[in-house]
Amino acid sequence: MNIKYQDDIDKLLLNQMSTMERIWFNLLYGWRSEVKEQLSFTLDVMRAIQSRQQKLDLMREWAEERRKKDLQTAAELASDLEQQIQKIHNEIESLESVIRREEREYLERKDSLSSQIRDLEAQIEVITNEFKEQQERIIGRIQELKKELNRISGNK
Repeated sequence: MNIKYQDDIDKLLLNQMSTMERIWFNLLYGWRSEVKEQLSFTLDVMRAIQSRQQKLDLMREWAEERRKKDLQTAAELASDLEQQIQKIHNEIESLESVIRREEREYLERKDSLSSQIRDLEAQIEVITNEFKEQQERIIGRIQELKKELNRISGNK
């Protein structure tokens, strides 16, 4: 590889030569086999570098697309998770509401039954007092009748 030729070859392949310089290059070097070989080699290297760069660009694009898909998937998962969390919160609120309503109903029924029990106890007390008074009157009358019977039986 001749460095003297390489600088000119690089300029030629990179389109950095004017028309006149191209003509001059072809006149001076175009017929030399070693320059043609070096030009061919440089062109192959240049294509390999471009191919490598294209591969790197494609890999970057693929990685970016993958990152975007991963972000989208993560966002979808986060959204699903948020919906599940909201659903659980809603169910908790609903169950708490049911508990509060059932507790109110329980207390109302308990108060109502307690009131009914007090009323029944009061009625039992009234009935018990009436029964005792009636019993005392009957026992008193029986005693009166026994005394009367003793008196009548004792006079005979």
